[in-house]
Amino acid sequence: MNKEEVQTVQGMAKFLLMRILGEDGDATKIANQTTHSTSSSRDVNSQSTKDGTKRTLGAVEQEIEASVLLSTNDDVDKLKEAHEEGKIVELWDINSVVKNVEGKYKATYYQGYISDIEDEAPSDDGIEVSITFAIEGVGQRGYTALSVAQEAVIQYAFVEAVAGTANEALAGAGIADEGITGVGTDSESLRSLDNAPTNPTETVS
Repeated sequence: MNKEEVQTVQGMAKFLLMRILGEDGDATKIANQTTHSTSSSRDVNSQSTKDGTKRTLGAVEQEIEASVLLSTNDDVDKLKEAHEEGKIVELWDINSVVKNVEGKYKATYYQGYISDIEDEAPSDDGIEVSITFAIEGVGQRGYTALSVAQEAVIQYAFVEAVAGTANEALAGAGIADEGITGVGTDSESLRSLDNAPTNPTETVS
């Protein structure tokens, strides 16, 4: 039996999609992402007894940190508004190199609040915005479909050599360089993940 080839995953292959909880439409890629990280921690407390050390576990706490370059679209303003108004943000951490037999992409789904958002504006470089998401509960792993526009973020469009450019091809498909608008042929494509959370505030269908 041939073993499945194991490949390393490059950082470019992972990206975040977001949507404010309760909003209609597809999730959108946060434009100009430079890096993001996810962390999960829990306290492990120990108590010495006459029968040996006993350990108790605290709750799992998860966090996502992302950095983006400020652009002329309103992605960052939307996130600042969510932070200021205490809105829950839905996040999908997409691994674009792993698909299941149905053609869906491996992903982890989160809901959380923006705990910190910071702009850094150096004199000789682009403005970088750092965002920290404090996750409610624990992220749910599964697979999700992507719309045509969302898949365009991770796939090159074929362009004939005699005319046109990649940018022109994307523009013809209604996809802007600075990010996707979330408009796709499958309006329900990111409504849910397999194994999505079922907490009382969940509105993902």
